[in-house]
Amino acid sequence: MIKKNKIILSLIISVFLMFTIAFINITSSTAFAQETLSGIEQAPLGVMGDMDGDGDADTVDLIIVQRSIGSITDLSGNYALDETQRVLADINRDGEVTIIDCQLIRNYIVGLLNSLDYGGEQAPVFYNITVLVIDHHGSGTSYKVEVQDGVSLLEQLKSYAERENLDALGYYYDTNKLYEITADDLPEKNMEVNIFLNAPEAPSEYSLSVNHIDEYGMTIYDGNITVSAEASVVQTLTQIAEGSDAEILGFYTDSSFQTQIPENYTAAEYYNEYGANVWVVLAPTAPSEYTLTFYLNGVQYGTQSAPSGENLLSVVNNWYNTDMGEIEGIYYDAEKTSPVDSSDLVDGDKEVYIYTVIENVEQYRVYFYVNTNVSAENWELYFNVTVDAGQ
Repeated sequence: MIKKNKIILSLIISVFLMFTIAFINITSSTAFAQETLSGIEQAPLGVMGDMDGDGDADTVDLIIVQRSIGSITDLSGNYALDETQRVLADINRDGEVTIIDCQLIRNYIVGLLNSLDYGGEQAPVFYNITVLVIDHHGSGTSYKVEVQDGVSLLEQLKSYAERENLDALGYYYDTNKLYEITADDLPEKNMEVNIFLNAPEAPSEYSLSVNHIDEYGMTIYDGNITVSAEASVVQTLTQIAEGSDAEILGFYTDSSFQTQIPENYTAAEYYNEYGANVWVVLAPTAPSEYTLTFYLNGVQYGTQSAPSGENLLSVVNNWYNTDMGEIEGIYYDAEKTSPVDSSDLVDGDKEVYIYTVIENVEQYRVYFYVNTNVSAENWELYFNVTVDAGQ
């Protein structure tokens, strides 16, 4: 009986010792965890954000933290952080490792943060705000810009403008420039602000694309010219045209000839209002030569090419063979109602009727013409013979 009681007493003591040791271990572990998580103000266990112990926070460390919270996974599932890693991964000191800590580590990696160690203080909060950059024409482009809470919004916008090489005119809450951002204003989540830009410095000259077209809108040729900013567009184009034979009908701002370019418009004024294209309407260019069709005593006799602007009678006299008889008159019609004047020029395709003096001669030359195309008056000289008068 005594032996049995000793055995029971030994079992009780063993169980007591086992629970005592377990309690001590649990208490020690809990105390260490609490000291590690809540006592971050004390000496750090390592470099903030450094999960692999290489002395700095980099992309490898970011991936480890992301896997620990399940933001990225692989075939082996999520990664569990140990106590030390959890302390070093809790960048914003809120007692949890979340996607916010991942964002802070990423900002540090890409250079947006200089350090992840805030000396036990709460990490700064950043907002993504919408910034509308508006040029001098009123056209705007929207950007997402990260700003830090608690820091002057104006100073952060000025730093952004300097970083992006923006020539800022002013910073406003509205597009009408009624509410200006001041140095005391602080960022707020999801806010929208506007940066207005100065007009760029005007160039000293402009390149214009000149479209030369006829009165029907058909393109004749294109070209580019460089015009001084203060020079008149119309006068410049007129001076250029003086060196050619083209006749200008007008200068227009559009291809439909709706708006003529004002005489005093400078290149700068024209470019800022209408852009770089100019339309010059030209008169049709005259051919360099024309075709004259000669009729002798009412019968078609032949054709002759003549240069444009040549004296018409000179062309006729050079072509005419005096053996055909003395010329009685030269006309534009078979009825002899419209004679050719000595000052008339070759300015188009014409029919010229030459009549000779009819004398009492014993023989005449008869010309025979053949029409090879029945449906058209296409007569050609086939042969000629001399016949006696009255035959």
